[in-house]
Amino acid sequence: MRDSGAAYRGVVHLWSLDEAGLSQTLSALSLPPLVRALANAGSNARLWLAPSGGQAVGDEVLAIQHAPLWGAGLSVALEHPEFACTAVDLDPAATTAAEIVTSLLATDDGERQIAWRQGVRHVARLIRRPAAASGDMPTVRADATYLITGGTGGLGLCVAEWLVTQGARQLVLVSRREPGPAAIETIQRLEHAGAQVLALQADVADREAIAGVFDRVRASLPVLRGVFHCAGLIADGLLAEQDAEHFLRVFPPKLEGAWHLHEL
Repeated sequence: MRDSGAAYRGVVHLWSLDEAGLSQTLSALSLPPLVRALANAGSNARLWLAPSGGQAVGDEVLAIQHAPLWGAGLSVALEHPEFACTAVDLDPAATTAAEIVTSLLATDDGERQIAWRQGVRHVARLIRRPAAASGDMPTVRADATYLITGGTGGLGLCVAEWLVTQGARQLVLVSRREPGPAAIETIQRLEHAGAQVLALQADVADREAIAGVFDRVRASLPVLRGVFHCAGLIADGLLAEQDAEHFLRVFPPKLEGAWHLHEL
């Protein structure tokens, strides 16, 4: 859409609706070059992202392949407020998105996270809820096993220390690498506090490897009661500075790893 000065007034990203051949990451991968092109052009064009069924409205089944685009859109909103980036989760039951997209282009009431379902627009809100009663809180149990991916990294070890203070006595720390000196020192401290700590090498993005970890837990340890997914890579950078290789480097441990944990 161009005005009389030939400047872009808006860009509507619909690639995620073309699911043929798309993985969970491809629609999100198209966003960095788009943002970079708009930024390099000095454009203040409005940007709409339109995944479908990737957000929870009621008890419907999620189309999780659309979630990465929504998440990337939240980064665009923070890094480039001039684009007024709006994520609109379309109704997966709708036969066409044309009418909804047309209505989006005609209005702007400041809402940046929207879901359409059966002709009704839902918007994101934080609401106050009463604190859970102590009896409703999950209990960390001494007779159970707790597994932490990225377990020998800084975040994983913090979680491990917290679990032990809450009463956990059997931990499995999973990491791609052998524990370093700092991790070994922390593990020894946890064991001195009464915990049994098993450090295993496995890449959570490798389904066969992480399945082997689950097999070992089932075969020789108390029942698994909790999984903390702390694995990840740090590859910081603004979205407009990302290329496909950089962007994809962080996906396997987080996205594929979370899916493997879910299935297993």
